[in-house]
Amino acid sequence: MEDKIPNISNADIKRIIERDFRKDTDIANILNRYASETEKGRNRVYAAILKISDGSVEKVEKNVEVAIIDYRDVLSWAEYPNYFKFVREDISYKQNFEIPFEKNKQLSDDDWQQYNEWLNKPSSHL
Repeated sequence: MEDKIPNISNADIKRIIERDFRKDTDIANILNRYASETEKGRNRVYAAILKISDGSVEKVEKNVEVAIIDYRDVLSWAEYPNYFKFVREDISYKQNFEIPFEKNKQLSDDDWQQYNEWLNKPSSHL
């Protein structure tokens, strides 16, 4: 099964910041503390940080620091929340260390749908 990887543009990042944060915050400046070799990788991590920060400037600051240490943490929390919740909590997985294909596919599909709903959520600003 192939992983679904979001393709986030600069315009997406700008739209999300405008949609989810107050106008008087400099979220872009906070995000810029995280550096990546590619624009595609940087924007994916930025989107993950914005998603898991849920409109909180303080959480953006904290999650940027997490991403600087290991960007995979913020990606997993944002892009695969159901999968990682299952891995943490399901006792049968812990005993067998194997997720059945259909369960894995369902978790992946649910995570992809949730991510896209968040990404494409309309602005609530009037």
